[in-house]
Formats: sequence, C-alpha cells, structure tokens
Amino acid sequence: MENHIETTRAFAELKITNRGGKIVRKIENEIKYESHSLSYSPSVIAIDDRRYVLNYPLRCLFEKEEDHYIIKNESLDIYAVGKTVDDVETDFNEEFDNLYKTLTSLSESQLTTRMNDIKKFM
Repeated sequence: MENHIETTRAFAELKITNRGGKIVRKIENEIKYESHSLSYSPSVIAIDDRRYVLNYPLRCLFEKEEDHYIIKNESLDIYAVGKTVDDVETDFNEEFDNLYKTLTSLSESQLTTRMNDIKKFM
C-alpha cells in the first residue's frame, strides 16, 4: 500500500511560555498561505549604504501567490515581487529607495498632485 504525503505551508501564531526555565511553545492559530495575506511593516528600510529610519512602521500587504511573494503599499504605489522572502524584501527596499531618490530629485511643478502628496509623506 502506497503512502501519500501532502505538504502544506502555513504561518503559525505561537504562544511562548517560560515555565521555570523551560520554554513551552504552543500553536495558537494556523494561517494557510493560500487563504490569507499578512502584514509587513518595516520601520527601517536599508539598501546598500543608505538607511531610511521611518517615524512609524510602513504598513504593507504581504502575500504569497503560487511560487512567489508580493509586498505592496498602495499609498506609495510600491509593489515588490520575489521568489523568496529575502528577495521580495530586497526588491521592496530597492523600490522604496528608487521612489525616494526620484521624488527628491524633482521639483513640485514636475510632479503630479498625487506624487507631490507622496513626496510630502516621505
């Protein structure tokens, strides 16, 4: 008789308790990739030798779609894609950096109203 093994990926919410020096981990909630999206909220964005230290975490949507990850922030019009979590975070940081450098290099008259609003926010 052939065994069929099915593998599913999920995020877990853990409750970690220290009981007299013994660490106990208990899964409180399981979130399957296919049915949920998560939040990604960096407070520091680092790319090459630059670091953007934000006043507040930048709330973004983090999703897994088939074989790639997506991070998007619709307020800033930043969308990043990667095969791994590290890849998508690097892509997001690069996109943020490119947007910041572009906006700060242009005058208000060269930008649309929306892009001026984004520039002021940044």
